[in-house]
Amino acid sequence: SLQVTKQYYNIWEYEFTQKEYSLPGAQIALYEQTEAGNYSFVQLGTTDEKGIVTFTGLSQIKEYVAVEYAIPDGEAYRYLEPIDGKAYLSDGQEGDEPPQTLTAEELEKYYHVTKVANTGNPEELVTETLTNVEHWAQLNIEKFVLEDANAPDAPEGIVDGTKRPVN
Repeated sequence: SLQVTKQYYNIWEYEFTQKEYSLPGAQIALYEQTEAGNYSFVQLGTTDEKGIVTFTGLSQIKEYVAVEYAIPDGEAYRYLEPIDGKAYLSDGQEGDEPPQTLTAEELEKYYHVTKVANTGNPEELVTETLTNVEHWAQLNIEKFVLEDANAPDAPEGIVDGTKRPVN
């Protein structure tokens, strides 16, 4: 089995709190590596309320990749993007289904995790995490009044059109 946990954090807040949030409703596409080195679509899963999706019944001796297909719509997730700056698989896709095949070169464009082929001791569960980030912006606001020398209550000596800082 491959268990993928989907989470996100606010970059500014994380510096102080190390707080991460689960991301329910994210769609994760599972692909299996073919003998030719390409990847064949297996299934599309959706994370639960804890931000987890588990793919079961996988072969130990095959490589699988879990690709971030899409995150849920909504104001809370509007500014999220993959931590590594790559794209969602749904970006630029037509229709509601992931592509049936991906080349290794195409895969590198998208945010993904890998369950490597295992020919040694079997692993019952492989866990991986996909993390998104929310960037932040700092605003510098200047509040002012443009002076109007022709206003009825204008004090003497003001220059028309100059800025007077307020607060």
